[in-house]
Amino acid sequence: MRVMLIAAAAALLVAGAASAQEGIFQRDHGKVGAPTTATAGTAPPPEGVGPGGLDFGLWRSANVSGYADSLRAKLQVRLAGKTLAASRADLEANGFVCMEPRDRPGASRAPALECRLAVSENRCEREWWAVMEEPGAALKAGYDVMCGRR
Repeated sequence: MRVMLIAAAAALLVAGAASAQEGIFQRDHGKVGAPTTATAGTAPPPEGVGPGGLDFGLWRSANVSGYADSLRAKLQVRLAGKTLAASRADLEANGFVCMEPRDRPGASRAPALECRLAVSENRCEREWWAVMEEPGAALKAGYDVMCGRR
């Protein structure tokens, strides 16, 4: 019995380590996992209007869930009716790094568009993300923060 408990604990430890390697932001981003392009270390977006016209608001002092909801609504309105190419150009103009299936060698079931802006600041990792599962699908977007893991 003791050997079985030790084996089960070891299996849980290995599974936890494997999932931790996928990235720190593991909320529902559709079918996508952790960012496939390293963007951490990028300069933070401004508080207010970004270089491409997206209003990031006062993100440093915002309530995370309220800010995430507001960002999602802004991006859904902003990108509604735009082509994938126009959506990608808009997000990249505001500092996001975007990928489409053609950008991923061997990726056949990748989302139509996956964009992320990740920064490290004051012991906090922050990530703005937007995902379109397939062309014409509703945009999923959000904002995640994790602090103190260094």
